[in-house]
Order: sequence, then structure tokens, then C-alpha cells
Amino acid sequence: SSWAAAVAGYADGGIVAFIKTIPFNMYALLTIAFMVVTVLLRLDFFKMKRNEKIAASTGDLLAGETDLPTKDVEADDKIKGKVINLVFPIVTLIVCCVGAMIYNGFFYNWDTGVVGTELQSANALEAFSNCDAGSALAMGSFIALVITIVFYLCTKAISFKVSMESIVDGFKSMVPAILILTFAWTLGGIMGAKGEGIDEAGKAIIDGTLNAKAFVQANITADSMALGVIPFVFFLIACLLSFATGTSWGTFGVLIPISTAVMSASSSEGLFFLTMSAVLAGAVYGDHVSP
Repeated sequence: SSWAAAVAGYADGGIVAFIKTIPFNMYALLTIAFMVVTVLLRLDFFKMKRNEKIAASTGDLLAGETDLPTKDVEADDKIKGKVINLVFPIVTLIVCCVGAMIYNGFFYNWDTGVVGTELQSANALEAFSNCDAGSALAMGSFIALVITIVFYLCTKAISFKVSMESIVDGFKSMVPAILILTFAWTLGGIMGAKGEGIDEAGKAIIDGTLNAKAFVQANITADSMALGVIPFVFFLIACLLSFATGTSWGTFGVLIPISTAVMSASSSEGLFFLTMSAVLAGAVYGDHVSP
């Protein structure tokens, strides 16, 4: 849901455009199909096959590897975990984040960059695509965290002290992800342009960004090369950019506005969404294989 909101914020057409790209996103669809086939047929290969054999024959689930980032945790015999203790935080997080994105979309003003009091969207679907994913996810996650802590305290699953210690440990583990997202949004902001157009004096408006969208649109159009090649080119660029930066979100922010600008001259709606799907697939693939 958060990826859909982020992509919808970059792409023209909002969440509807994102939904239309799903049938063309072959990397995501084939990955899901591959996972299902692997589980059903019990396919093991390479290092996974080796570790599976060691675990089955010796019972060593770590396959002799002692340098894994594991941590020994002492179990408290007085606390008996229940399924609800696992399910409740996940469901709460999903509900709070989706609700926060819809709420944010109703009142977030992209012109001022703040959440105001006037409605900016007519319905929940439009609000979801209009939201600022970053601030909405932060708000939803914080609300879910508070609710989860209260739930654990009420059910006596863990103590308040353990809850506070878990917050610190969790924040430490999320620092790399936070840095990646920060750089991704910064990269997308630098490459984009908020002040497109001409002022009253006839000069181009410059807002301090690279305005890559306008640059590519002025030099590359859908008529300057074979239409069938454009999705493949954007897929390769997305792969390389995502692999180099290690972030699919940053690649979305850079290439989605550019791809929509290039394909805006094309009369084929299918090719338009195919190109956007190529960007999404390439960005995710590059992120997956990036070290």
C-alpha cells in the first residue's frame, strides 16, 4: 500500500495509473509465480539446497555459519505467547498506515506542502493517491506503535521497560532503511521540478532543481526512436540506477516523471502503462540485486 501511494504521487493519474500498470509488471508477477512454484515443488538450488541438506541431516539450521547477525534472547517462562500477540501489531500497522494515508490525502495541499483544514480530495481513492506517503506512513506507524504498546501492557505480554528497550533496538535496525528513504526522496526532489513554466517577463522559472523531466522531454520524444524500444530502454536504465543507488523509491522519483513525459506524445495508452511498468519492474529488480 505504501509503494502504491508513493508511485501514485510520482505518476500522472494517481492510484488508477498504478493499478493499470499491474498487468504489465512482469517481474513482480513472475516473482510471485516463481515463489509459489518453488514452495509447491520444493525446489532447492545452490546455497539454499546445500543448507537444506545440512539442516535435514544434522539438525543445524545455521548450516555451520556462525557469523550470522543473530542475537540470543532469553525466554521468559512466565510469559506465554499467543497468536494474537503476533497478528494484532501487523493488522494494526496496516490499518493505521492506510488510514493515515487516506486522511493525509484528504487534507494535504501539494501547493503549500502542509496538511491543512480544507478538503483536497473528493473520495477515499482520490485521497489515497493524493497523499504524502512519507508523512502519512510516519503518522500511521507512530499510532500503531502506541496502540501496540498499550495492547501488550493490557495483556501483560511484555513490561513497559521491555517495550521501551524494543523501541530503541528497533530504531537502530531501521537506521539504514531511514537513510535510504531520505536519500531517495532527496534525489527525487532534486531531479524533479516544482516551478515549471514561464514567468511574466518571459523567462523560464528556475526553482533550484535539475528539472530532468523537462530536459529529457525536450530532447527525447516518443517519435525520436522506435516505440517498442522505449520500455526496454527505461527498464535497463531503472535497473542500473536502482542497482547503483540501492533504492527503488529514488528510482521511482527520478524515472516515472521522465517516462510519463516521454510517452505523453504517444497515442497508445497501453504503451504508456507498459513503459511505466518497465520502470517499476526495473527499479525493484535493481533494488533486489543491489548489494
